[in-house]
Amino acid sequence: MNDLLIPLGACFFVVTTFVVLGFVAVKMSNKAKASWKAVEEQTGLFYEHTGIYPKLSGRLHGVDTAVDVITQQVASGSQYGSRSRAWTRVRAQLEDTPLIQVRVRQQQYDVEQHWQPVKTGDAVFDEKFELFVAEHTPLEKALPQSVKEALLAADPPVHILNNVVLWTKLRVVRDPELLTKACESCAAVAAAFEQ
Repeated sequence: MNDLLIPLGACFFVVTTFVVLGFVAVKMSNKAKASWKAVEEQTGLFYEHTGIYPKLSGRLHGVDTAVDVITQQVASGSQYGSRSRAWTRVRAQLEDTPLIQVRVRQQQYDVEQHWQPVKTGDAVFDEKFELFVAEHTPLEKALPQSVKEALLAADPPVHILNNVVLWTKLRVVRDPELLTKACESCAAVAAAFEQ
């Protein structure tokens, strides 16, 4: 009898999971569709909703820009294992990999050892951002003035990681004004590298 209960329990779990995901998809699409469509109208990015979460992509200020939702597995501490957390992510693609990595203060992610932390001497910039420069690279070459100004003007603040200008927010963002600002910030910083 116990041998039969285990497959039945597994089937029940799978069916329940699909029902919950279907409910989440319908709920998400109703609330997010209008706000993400508003971002499409304001930015000119293409709206797509084929899975659980919506996506936006296209060119903004001459830069390839994408908005999507990713899920990350997080340990829950319960006997049932990990759980998923949704993150909204805005990315603007850089043509070339820059000689810098920039992160907003209080953000936690590691940079590789060949990146050296430096201060710019600009109190406002140094208070807002942590700057890492590739070894043996002059600061003036790594951080052009146009990029520095774009980073300071970015609202909300953005990061530069490898060849991407990035903004993330824990949760699915349904605020079209915030999403539009994040798209504009990422694209403006990426475009500043081309000046």
